[in-house]
Amino acid sequence: MARKGENIFKRKDGRWEARYIKGYDINNKIIYGYVYGKNYSTAKNKRNKIMLSLKENKNILTKDTFMYLSRNWINQKLFSVKESTYSRYLDIINNHLNPFFGSLKLNKINNQKVLDFITLKTKSGLSNKTIRDILTVLKQITTYGQINITVKAPKIIPKKIKTLGLEDQKKLEKYIKNHFDNEELGIFIALYMGLRIGEVCGLKWKDIDIKNQTIYVNRTVSRVKNLEKNAKNKTKIVINEPKTVNSKRTIHIPSTILPFFEIRKVIVMKILF
Repeated sequence: MARKGENIFKRKDGRWEARYIKGYDINNKIIYGYVYGKNYSTAKNKRNKIMLSLKENKNILTKDTFMYLSRNWINQKLFSVKESTYSRYLDIINNHLNPFFGSLKLNKINNQKVLDFITLKTKSGLSNKTIRDILTVLKQITTYGQINITVKAPKIIPKKIKTLGLEDQKKLEKYIKNHFDNEELGIFIALYMGLRIGEVCGLKWKDIDIKNQTIYVNRTVSRVKNLEKNAKNKTKIVINEPKTVNSKRTIHIPSTILPFFEIRKVIVMKILF
């Protein structure tokens, strides 16, 4: 049960949890911190000590902190990158970079701090690929703030790609043919022509030329966080052009599945528009 106005609760496991305002993200939303104790007083005392420390160190959003720098950097990216890219950058900043670097003054950010960050993320179970992606954003922000960081990102360890065996593929094909519907058509397109999920979702009937047995990949669809104020939905659909020039391409429709496009023409038009 919570003590009114104090944000201190008794958890189901019997411990007491005290919540405090740790800072604010680049959208000025509250970032909460949590402490725990065996009883109400212990949790409250722990929280009060942290709050006192934060009060004495009022550098969370001052101009010489990483959080302030990251906010300025992401703001100038708003109109220079795709909305899906902007949303990904924002997630990396809010979920990874600011919780670690946010309150640090810029002159305290150095190679050792970045190495400590990498160690923390590695121990948390993140893959080297994910850590590299996070460090790529960190590098852009520090370069923007004229901070020299020379730490190399962890090497990506190639994973063995698991593919469908011939027997499993035949089972999938048999199931699709016997239960052919809207979703199964998309699986057929991905299976036989190697389109990504976002590319399949981005197809329109005008992109499919049955006569010439071709599919034109002109756009991709992705779901991103809805950053609009007072938005009813947390996410929204975004339609973009393919990421690279080579991704915008023409693909041949195999003769083995061409009849499925012809038979399902009416349904295809409904699901792909």
